[in-house]
Amino acid sequence: MVLWLRTRVRAAVALAVAAVAAGACADLFGPSRYARPELAGFDLSAVAVLPRGIVLTIVSHPADTSFRLQYGQRVHVEIAVSNGDRESSDLYRSWCPVRERGAHFRCFDFTVSTGDSLNVWNLAPGLASVGARLHDLGVCSASGCWSDPHLGNVIVFSPDDLIPVAKITGATPGVLLVELNGPYACVDVCPPLPEWDLERPVFVDSGAVVPHDGTVQMRSGDTVMVSYAQPSGGTVTGRWVAP
Repeated sequence: MVLWLRTRVRAAVALAVAAVAAGACADLFGPSRYARPELAGFDLSAVAVLPRGIVLTIVSHPADTSFRLQYGQRVHVEIAVSNGDRESSDLYRSWCPVRERGAHFRCFDFTVSTGDSLNVWNLAPGLASVGARLHDLGVCSASGCWSDPHLGNVIVFSPDDLIPVAKITGATPGVLLVELNGPYACVDVCPPLPEWDLERPVFVDSGAVVPHDGTVQMRSGDTVMVSYAQPSGGTVTGRWVAP
């Protein structure tokens, strides 16, 4: 039996900042080099974000799960939309180590909680100004799910931005806690942390199509296709249709 409980790395912002200062997080800031593993496929999912738009998250993993993306490496993919938009993106690790053999946290998002005087939605404009987006988090119980006005998930679009944006958010008046998102905890048989997973969030809006501007423009009914040329030949693709 596996019982899933969400846990987070307590005080991980301070720890991660210290690790960066010591050079232990050089993978977040090192020069980009492209890796060319065989990929098993893509999973695409989207969430609505504030103040507007959605974030499309591209997830993949190598066909050989012993593969590990090295520090500073990226995996380059192409993005094509049925409306003519063309973009590209670089997949990175889903999980970042604070230290080489230390705790892991997600590379592209963190959780923020606010006090009674601040609705978490009010953070959205400031987050957008530093290139991040706020995703409203729901709370669920046996009686159903509802929105929590004091709990949100912040999404960044580069692993280099995670710690700086977390620091800025944590210093905002009314913010009680910023937590880097750690792995799930379990009891009995625990599956291994998927350190081989690759990921990249991409911002999507409904504006006029501007190819290669770093934002995917699409509207309801449009199809986005992510593709990657396999080193052994052929192309692996994933598709998502805007509802």
